[in-house]
Amino acid sequence: MARKRRLPTKKQADGVASGVAQRPVQFPGFRNTQDHIVSLPNINVLHLLDNTSLGGTQTMVSELVAALELYYGPTVKNHFGFTCRMPLDTSLARSYGVAPVSIPHNRLKKYAEANSISIVLHHRTSSSRSYREFLSENVAYIVVNHSVANPISLKRFVDCDFYISVCDFLDSFVTWPSGIHPSRKAVILNGVEDSYLTEIPSANLSGTFKSGRCHRLVPTKFKSDSLTWFQEKVASAIPGSVHYVIGNNQQLKQEFGDCYRVKLLGTIYDRFQKMSIIKSFDVYFYETFYVEGASIAILESLACGVPVLCKSLGGCPELIRDGVNGFIFKDRKDALKRLKDLARNRSKLRELVESTQTDFSDRLHIRHTACRYVQVFEAVLRNRGVSK
Repeated sequence: MARKRRLPTKKQADGVASGVAQRPVQFPGFRNTQDHIVSLPNINVLHLLDNTSLGGTQTMVSELVAALELYYGPTVKNHFGFTCRMPLDTSLARSYGVAPVSIPHNRLKKYAEANSISIVLHHRTSSSRSYREFLSENVAYIVVNHSVANPISLKRFVDCDFYISVCDFLDSFVTWPSGIHPSRKAVILNGVEDSYLTEIPSANLSGTFKSGRCHRLVPTKFKSDSLTWFQEKVASAIPGSVHYVIGNNQQLKQEFGDCYRVKLLGTIYDRFQKMSIIKSFDVYFYETFYVEGASIAILESLACGVPVLCKSLGGCPELIRDGVNGFIFKDRKDALKRLKDLARNRSKLRELVESTQTDFSDRLHIRHTACRYVQVFEAVLRNRGVSK
């Protein structure tokens, strides 16, 4: 018999934080990556997710775990777990060198004790519940919000030790219940790794001007008529252009399966194959119709040095600096103008690629993200009296 999900208590539902959540955390703000020296050894972190869906949150967690291992391995030990009981498809995580395990919520306490976990970093999705009650008091519980979906559910997390938003937009979009002390919240912009990309050759794709995208083809974010627009408007304006889509949608596959100007590549689970394809793009086209956080799809493109054209929705303007690493367009007419300009002016495109690479290294590389997470870990543990 399936275990019933426990509803939040009335106290939680009303958004009244406990005394723990009301107390401040001594956190002076983030130091620059090059200036921070880790002062607490043996930080043992369990990264926790609720499901194994192939999406931006799951990809970002894999990126973060791999980065903490790479840049802070001697200090931070990482565990990666899913609370779902379904069979795990771990092919995505494995391509990052990460090995997740299944940990049902009623076994979290035992797992944390057996592995000396000091921090549970819970990556919230729209359906997430709080796991505070399943952990010992000596384990810190930090919640990371990746999603605009179901913000009311954040009332379930009022008793977390710390709350992280993955971009400024999400921080302002979500209204926390009363009682959460402001010092317990911070913004850490998502990032991705790029050091391995020099060893990956660009995919051999057809087309004299290649654009593409990589995201789930769900109707809440994506309009299928954009493919018709590429097939007709863009193709006639830019001879030899081809648009590639990484993502699966059976209806679109039937409609555009034989089209030589729009090619659907289906779902790709392997990190290296996916990035090989993205590296071959001249421009990344990210047209969504609903707000979201700090898109991993955009970050992956920027890591490859591929400029991005996107709309000014959600956290996108925090990633894309107009004219530096891409352009923010108002509508498809504006987007077509940008595409034509870059296709016809290759020197301008090369300059944009160079500034994209520089900006990515300065702002969006995962080493900056990982460093900030480590600083939060240290602040939370010190607040709990851990000094060594």
